[in-house]
Amino acid sequence: SSRFSTQRGQQWCWSVPLPGSALSLAQLPLRPPRSSGLFCSQGILSMESPDGGCHQSNSRRIGEGLRWSEEDVLREVVDPGAWARGPHSRSNWLPIGQRERLQFCVGGWPFKLPSGYGISGESDEEAETKVRLLLEAGVTTFVNLTQSTTHELLLSTASNSSYASWEPRVRLLGTRIGASTLNFSIKCPMPDEGVTSDDLLAKLLEELLEELCDQERVLYVHCYGGHGRSGVVGCSILCLLYPCLAKLPQSQRDEWCVEPMRSYVWPRDAVDRMRLKFGAEVAQLTESAVAAFNRCHSERVFELGGGCLRFPHSLDQLEQVARVASGEGPFARLHGLLDGSL
Repeated sequence: SSRFSTQRGQQWCWSVPLPGSALSLAQLPLRPPRSSGLFCSQGILSMESPDGGCHQSNSRRIGEGLRWSEEDVLREVVDPGAWARGPHSRSNWLPIGQRERLQFCVGGWPFKLPSGYGISGESDEEAETKVRLLLEAGVTTFVNLTQSTTHELLLSTASNSSYASWEPRVRLLGTRIGASTLNFSIKCPMPDEGVTSDDLLAKLLEELLEELCDQERVLYVHCYGGHGRSGVVGCSILCLLYPCLAKLPQSQRDEWCVEPMRSYVWPRDAVDRMRLKFGAEVAQLTESAVAAFNRCHSERVFELGGGCLRFPHSLDQLEQVARVASGEGPFARLHGLLDGSL
């Protein structure tokens, strides 16, 4: 019996008849659900109403308000310090959003983590504390990159670890502390230590950029340990928002990308293969984004557990970030949205 109303101030409202009255209407502020016609046109997040009209929401152009100045980001990713330390011990922030309100956090499984794969596991109390810390830090949107296979099957099916069991608990906790507009719908399953298709990654990245158009949204992007697949997404977003990262000193790229890859990633010449395939300019931005991600990652209280220490875990992951940096294939649209050409 409710009907779409217009924007009131900076909130979307639905007009709902009050019980016992045919005349009085209550306007309830709601975040417009994706099923209600949320879309991005010309870089503006909009909502299509039932009457066919298009109304701008409480949002910004894609990329607006997310970037730090070139001087700041080049300085801060070299020595990030406390701002990069995440809400819980296995998480970290990236320089996306305003300094006083960061909007992009990456880390490990956000709910109760079962033991295995280098992690000892968590109690219910530890898991609830972790969730509370995320919500108190402003997280509104949980982005799941895991898939229901192999060791991760337990995450998706276990009654004490899965999204299905924890989402109601998180919503209840969010209501108690004033975080009531939570989003658990964004998913992009990726194989452990691997990648999804370029088309699906491009779709995910655009969805994340749309979500970030709303300055009230704060993303928590996670896989199992928060290193590899989270790194694909984090490094890709850094490439898109900060082409200036290519100006990072070679010494920084060597320390936080090139040398670790030569020691821990197979094949050992993965960096050289990527450089040969994509050319110096794309390789420089890719290595710089990886170095920035890993340097922020190093501010976690606990980095170990969930596979290889940092990013990448494979040549496939490195090369997919390079394709994002180059604007190849489906990633060309993302560059166009951010530079205003689309």
